[in-house]
Amino acid sequence: MTNHSRVRLVAVGDIMLGRGVRKSGFSDAKQLLAPEILNQLKGDIVTGNLECLIGGAGSPNPSSHSHFQGDPDFAGSLLEMFDVVSLANNHVGDFGDQAVAETLAWLDQIGVQHVGVGSTLEEAVEPALFDIQGMKIAIFGATTVGNLQLNSRYTLAVPGRFLYQRAARLLDAGYRCILHLHAGGGDVSFPAPAIRSLMTQARKAGFSIVLGHHPHVVQGIDRTDDGVVFFSMGDFVFDKLNDGRDQALVAIFALANDARADTFEIEVVQRGADLSLSLLAGESKDTVFRKLRDLSDMITNGQSDARYLVWRGSKWRRLFQSSRRDFRAGGFPALWAKLGRVSTRKLYDLLLRR
Repeated sequence: MTNHSRVRLVAVGDIMLGRGVRKSGFSDAKQLLAPEILNQLKGDIVTGNLECLIGGAGSPNPSSHSHFQGDPDFAGSLLEMFDVVSLANNHVGDFGDQAVAETLAWLDQIGVQHVGVGSTLEEAVEPALFDIQGMKIAIFGATTVGNLQLNSRYTLAVPGRFLYQRAARLLDAGYRCILHLHAGGGDVSFPAPAIRSLMTQARKAGFSIVLGHHPHVVQGIDRTDDGVVFFSMGDFVFDKLNDGRDQALVAIFALANDARADTFEIEVVQRGADLSLSLLAGESKDTVFRKLRDLSDMITNGQSDARYLVWRGSKWRRLFQSSRRDFRAGGFPALWAKLGRVSTRKLYDLLLRR
């Protein structure tokens, strides 16, 4: 165990190795990361959210707005650096059950534990368990935005009573419980009020670290005596560069037996035009940290909820204004064409996300 009596836990957000990343021109995914990032991905436990399937099985799920599937030969060198990944997200069902089975079997083959999905709810909420020099740690995965088809033989872990009961049993057995939680609206720096409440609830249920992802951009951090919540760690490996999606956090924890004694450091990764990653330093890093402190302060003082609602309202106004312009220019056919350009995810965020 590193750092005397502490466990080094390294955590990242979304890891997507399909679509543009798969076609990036690099021969394997590990080459996307600068040497200094690879050095950071060394610890007693390394974990992240695997935002894609691995392999070639299955066929595209018609209800998925995007389909992510990585090549095993490309993905293996990077994912072998991880001890456990969460598959509880909105892309695990992109290619149907055959692709899920293939991915789980492949992860087993390369020795990476997986959480958040299973053939039963009991399997889905079962965590990856570690005992490192006497410190017992359980890492869970859950989501609010799954995309498994209705007839799927798999199920996803969701935040709620069943998950919390499993954590409670492990807490009684002396485990530290850590949760990957894939939830929230996309491309916004402020968590929705309901998501903020949900993650706070998870922390109070005994998860001393909650690792949020799905919004694609970095959001604030909230630390109390109960533990720490990273509301969104951003896209670690992905193929998007716009709207703040080119930066993400790497969280490096020194875990103690008492969560209140945990310490953590944060590194910021920057994605370049060729999708390769480097670590920010100097003034560039300080600028991100200042923004992160502001976002975190707004969560603490309640301003974040108001800012989210302003953002949500501005999205509606822009949609209304652009729709009115389209109608004036081309009538109902233009409106119909516009509807075809609106992604399912963004429409869902506007209509249902709170």
